[in-house]
Amino acid sequence: MIALPILAGLLIGMLVNLCADAVSRDRLFAAAQHTERPVRLSLGAPACANCGRRRSPLAWSGLIALLTGRRRCPSCAAPLPLRHALVEATTILVLALIWTPMGTRAQANAAIASVLYSLYGAILLLILVTDLEHRLVPHVIVLPAIALAVLAAFVNPDWDSPVRALLGGVIGLLFGLSCYGGGILFARMLSRARGQTVEEVAFGFGDVTLITFIGLIVGIPDVLMALAIGVLSGGIVAFLLLLLRRLGPKRYTLVTTIPYTPFLILGGAAILVFGPQIMAWYLRGI
Repeated sequence: MIALPILAGLLIGMLVNLCADAVSRDRLFAAAQHTERPVRLSLGAPACANCGRRRSPLAWSGLIALLTGRRRCPSCAAPLPLRHALVEATTILVLALIWTPMGTRAQANAAIASVLYSLYGAILLLILVTDLEHRLVPHVIVLPAIALAVLAAFVNPDWDSPVRALLGGVIGLLFGLSCYGGGILFARMLSRARGQTVEEVAFGFGDVTLITFIGLIVGIPDVLMALAIGVLSGGIVAFLLLLLRRLGPKRYTLVTTIPYTPFLILGGAAILVFGPQIMAWYLRGI
């Protein structure tokens, strides 16, 4: 019960890093070609991001490379990004939290649910990494994830009916579309008031697909709590940034956009891992 989530978390974390590196290579290539094409997830053997030399098997894992002193490329001496070790450690932690209640249900059902939630957690972590590094929620990642969640709704032993998951996805989609449309309308009104085009928005269409995926994996009514956590945490950070602007150098303006993807993922991950506890706490409070 301890070794399994550690080993699975290490392997899944390595896969998340491999996908994140592929997105980084694709974005660098697109920037060099001055194109805006969609992300193409071309996976390959782990390699140095600086010189392209393939890493040794003991350096495929960021954690193992860190523990064995193999963080630097033997060819160009470039260090392996710390992100690799952080992602693997986070994946191990998430899987340990997900797999802990495994013994409280029938073993077969618990195994199916744990595998599904582990995949969902890895997908959310990958989207978080790509958004933090590139301000991007790639369709090549989230659209297959939505298809997986729809299919899994019919086999997840935690659902009384797939309708619960599907309704969660519909609510997420409608909420995301309303925010997306509202963001476009606000940008147009601001452009007209300022007399100049305002193109940057805090809520992109990638966030719409992300919320749809979150709704599918947590279902109804949990999706409402996930959205509440995401909106509330985003509002708190926005307030703190506004307060810092008041007290310190004026680095933020009234129309500074704050990406919502990390906060949406925070809400989805919190419900995915601690959903029953959070909902029980909320129901006791009301």
